[in-house]
Amino acid sequence: MREAIEAILELQDEYTPQKTPAMDRRRELISGVVTQELRSFLETHPSLSPLEWSVQGRNGSGSNAGVPWIRIYDPEKSPSATVGTYIVYLFSQKGASAYLVLMGGTSQWSEARQKFLSRPPAEVAAKVEWARSALAVEDTDGLLTSISLESDFDTPRGYERGAMYAIEYPKGAVPGDAELKEDIVRMARLLQRLYAVEPPLGRSDDIPEISDAVLSATQAAGNTRKTRARGQGFALSQAAKVAIEEHAVALVTKHFEDLRYSVDNVGATESYDLVATKDGTPIHVEVKGTTSFGQQVILTFNEVEHHRDVYPHNALAIVHSIVLDRSVEPPVASGGVLVVEQPWAIDQTDLVPISYKYSTGLG
Repeated sequence: MREAIEAILELQDEYTPQKTPAMDRRRELISGVVTQELRSFLETHPSLSPLEWSVQGRNGSGSNAGVPWIRIYDPEKSPSATVGTYIVYLFSQKGASAYLVLMGGTSQWSEARQKFLSRPPAEVAAKVEWARSALAVEDTDGLLTSISLESDFDTPRGYERGAMYAIEYPKGAVPGDAELKEDIVRMARLLQRLYAVEPPLGRSDDIPEISDAVLSATQAAGNTRKTRARGQGFALSQAAKVAIEEHAVALVTKHFEDLRYSVDNVGATESYDLVATKDGTPIHVEVKGTTSFGQQVILTFNEVEHHRDVYPHNALAIVHSIVLDRSVEPPVASGGVLVVEQPWAIDQTDLVPISYKYSTGLG
């Protein structure tokens, strides 16, 4: 495998989008030699079970890619290179180095433009931050947190932004097969940890809390056929929801206490979660915890009305990118990124209804 990786890096000196003998050889090495070697290794290595590992090599789609890649993944967790998390060999465009990278999809399909577009940098950065938080208890010593693919194109730049951890193999100094395979095992174990804690995939990368709310509204409306079409069960179990909520409330409570507020948990009796008081002024705090990147949260009618009434003596505290470990029972929530908006002025244009109560005039 070492010889094949070195050969690919050498062939990068002859890179062209057009079909040439050099690019045909590169395709053979990527899609044939290295891919087959990896498949054989993953099938026989006992410590990497029970995941169903797959290997995919990509030299380019149509024309040759400046940065070819070979990814290792579980098809259930990452059905395509744009979805989920995986480990991947990336070959820099000018052939200086190959990298073994732990990363997630950095592009997404646009129905409007009928093409793949780069995910927003803030979204990619949030996924990287979430992954590093989830792996804080793992051995990541010596792993890189940035890579250079020597390209000015959007797609390779996206790969660079999406790198969670990486190992570099400079041209002319690629180690032997034994060390390469040890590195694969190390990165695969990190990937297994992320697979154990990342949110389940939904349609179009659904946010679990949003999926739950939509499914609940669909069931309440009596649309059982549509419920079945979306799949059985909720994205999050009740135990998982409790773990996320309690973890978020604890983090937000500590945040306000560190700011010298006196904090009371009133979530069991009020339509908001916390009262944070300092200098005699109470602040009503709405707490939202999510395993997503926090781009959307669910608000009830009462929550919206209450915070409109008490503004500006209010706050919205979102703990996003929470790590939820489903491998234990009950699930355990940890990590997360806290964002506080204080005071919180609710913008009507940001509110999107997912169901309505309709008065029929019958009773």
